[in-house]
Amino acid sequence: MERRPTVLELVDFLRTLTKWTNFAQNLPGIEEHHIDKIKAENKDDIDEQKRVLFNKWLAIYHRATFRDVISALEKSQNGDLAESISEKLKREGEGASRGMTVSASNVSKLNETIKGVLDSKFAVLKSATKNSIKSIVPELFSSGIISEEVREKADFSMIVGDFKSNLDLKKNKREVEVLCCKFLNGLACQGGPTRAAADSLCGEWKKSIKEKHDIDFNLDQYF
Repeated sequence: MERRPTVLELVDFLRTLTKWTNFAQNLPGIEEHHIDKIKAENKDDIDEQKRVLFNKWLAIYHRATFRDVISALEKSQNGDLAESISEKLKREGEGASRGMTVSASNVSKLNETIKGVLDSKFAVLKSATKNSIKSIVPELFSSGIISEEVREKADFSMIVGDFKSNLDLKKNKREVEVLCCKFLNGLACQGGPTRAAADSLCGEWKKSIKEKHDIDFNLDQYF
């Protein structure tokens, strides 16, 4: 529960949350004027209000973790939802433990395959994201995949470079899987061509890793 959530994870996990203002009041960093502005600018659209809230919170509170989310839910009388999310995160942690059975040398080989597939699809991905890249970079930044500099420049080559650098820091298979899911979710967040390109990349990663390493690559967090 100590890891930082992404906007898409919050949208997915908190889909059933309707009375979001009480929840928001208990998020560290969120103040009443933030809530008032969100409600005023997104009238009658609860889903969009929540998405704007999540973006705002992650942008202004850099120490945000899932523990903050659980705490805010409990304080706002949403204990059942808090428990449900805790269980999901627990299962994710168990998956990470299983992922550690892949040796460090095999993780390195796995990463090379991931990079190779990404390079082979670079032109297609760059073209697909051309018209929506400025909408994609906030999600990738909130996921910790790209730096502040890359967010400001919104350059796809630099985005891929930061992703690869993050990939090299991962120590086990599950960490690699989670990072790849965050990257795919960031690309797919605007739908349309970028979603189709992300779907294709996801499928090719799974196929290539199975063929080259006889490993089932679990991208269950790609929504």
